[in-house]
Amino acid sequence: MRTKQKSVRTGFPAGHFYSPDIDPEELTERESEIWPVTPLPVLGIDFNERSHRQILSEDFPRFIGDYDYPEKENEVKQAHDFFTQNSQFSWLDARATFVLMRKWRPSRVVEVGSGYSSLLMADVNRRFLSGKCLLTCIEPYPRLFLKQGVPGISKVIEEKVQ
Repeated sequence: MRTKQKSVRTGFPAGHFYSPDIDPEELTERESEIWPVTPLPVLGIDFNERSHRQILSEDFPRFIGDYDYPEKENEVKQAHDFFTQNSQFSWLDARATFVLMRKWRPSRVVEVGSGYSSLLMADVNRRFLSGKCLLTCIEPYPRLFLKQGVPGISKVIEEKVQ
């Protein structure tokens, strides 16, 4: 049984500058421009493929074994403990951040938009960087754990960044 499509009335037609919808015909006409066979260089950015391969083949295996965070919130001991299955910063992002912080050992991190990622970085800072990373979190609406203070976070700025 086929259902009838509803007509949606919008302020601007698909493809218009102010419309969030694309015009499929325009997309088809510009296909070779949008998805060229030979990728165009991105000026000013060195994607450094060799470094990416090293991170995946050497650094991930070297550090990922130490990723020992609980999966669920009911498995943490304290409110400021990171757990993997959170609603904001989960599986791959958490592991990549863990490995990269271990590899690069930053002396300073300024994070705009803070929360679960901050908990992970704070823990890495405490456990593996001897608390030497100055971790500044900027968050206009901080969660309670950020307001209460998290060991390993140097400063929380409760401001908008625009």
